[in-house]
Amino acid sequence: MTQTQSGGNVAADDDLRPIVDGHTQEIRKLHGRLDGVEGEVRSFKSGQDAMMERLISVEAQGQERERNRAQDRVQDRSALTSLAQQIAKLTGAQEERNRQSQERTQTLKRLSIWVGIMTGVLGMLGATLFSSQTFDTAFWGHFRTRPHLEAQSNATPNH
Repeated sequence: MTQTQSGGNVAADDDLRPIVDGHTQEIRKLHGRLDGVEGEVRSFKSGQDAMMERLISVEAQGQERERNRAQDRVQDRSALTSLAQQIAKLTGAQEERNRQSQERTQTLKRLSIWVGIMTGVLGMLGATLFSSQTFDTAFWGHFRTRPHLEAQSNATPNH
């Protein structure tokens, strides 16, 4: 460069080379640092990507667990409903057996009352009839052989 081109004092080409070399080394160092930073950024991005994949995986597992829990709840509700229906059937059947047993018990009570009343009435009727001397003679008289034999022995023969 000439003085007229730069507008100031012109340094010799030999004077600028150490400065340019110094700047070049600085640029290389900065470039090396920049490469290191780029490597760290790549590493950070790959770690971030791995973390995102892991987060997505954990989220998917959570959703799967939630679906399984929902299915388990549906199955539990179904089992409880079935159990409640079975208990209702058993309770209904037991109530029906109890009702039938009570009906039989009431029928037997009524029958025993009627048998008792009939036995009492027949007993009174029999006591009244069999205690009568007239009935006794009329009913039982033809079965008695002794009075009949006495009547024959007291009678005189006609021949």
